[in-house]
Amino acid sequence: MKAGVDAPDALPADSPSATAERVPVSVFRPLKIRKAVDEVISVIVDALHSGMIEPGQRLPREADMAKQLDVSRNTVSDALARLESAGVVTIRRGKHGGASVLTRSIPRTLLLGDREPTEIVQLLQARRPLELQATLLTAEHASDEQIAELRRLVSLLDELLADPDEFIAVDLQFHAMLGSTSGNALLGTFLEDLFRRLLALRMQYPRGRLSLDVALGNQRLSLAAIESRDPARIVAATEEHLGSVEEHYLGGRLDAWYPSSLSID
Repeated sequence: MKAGVDAPDALPADSPSATAERVPVSVFRPLKIRKAVDEVISVIVDALHSGMIEPGQRLPREADMAKQLDVSRNTVSDALARLESAGVVTIRRGKHGGASVLTRSIPRTLLLGDREPTEIVQLLQARRPLELQATLLTAEHASDEQIAELRRLVSLLDELLADPDEFIAVDLQFHAMLGSTSGNALLGTFLEDLFRRLLALRMQYPRGRLSLDVALGNQRLSLAAIESRDPARIVAATEEHLGSVEEHYLGGRLDAWYPSSLSID
């Protein structure tokens, strides 16, 4: 505090600040700071989802992981214990022991429990409402020329099944274009940022194995729904499309999201 400036409690009794109503502490929300053990779990889970770690493989030694992640060995041990309780790894004790991966399917309680969701979960959660709204608006507002461009992008995918990197680039171009064809520039900006993040995450883990045949089928399904301009059909196609991606990365689908104006059985 600067010299010559009294603390609030030292203000004269007739000062407006002395008689002003105090802001209730309830206006502040508790800070949710992730624990180091949650960060370690997130790193392992993201690597599993991406294909960097395969079922049957042994994880590095606890000491090596602790050094690489710049955390204590106890933190790594606690993270592996939670993954073992969730049935994701099995831990063998002893000199030649360690943690071995049992499955890449992560229980939802571990992904979406009390701790902060992993990066891939957050991106896929955000994608649902953003992309569904953009697709619905595209069907409502897109010109015939814009629909033709979407159709052209899907046709390109047939020729790129043998080139995964190019396939993914065109696939994301289709999804990102939904932002501009929606007629909502802000929504387009949000989608562009989301897909940049998804692409960056995939590039960190280039061995992800999402079937390109499945991805192509999903794009065809989405395009046909847009061309029908039927909101209910678009919702169903988007649910199937995004759900299959979530199954690949998360081992299950996230909760469906629908606009309040639609009633889906």
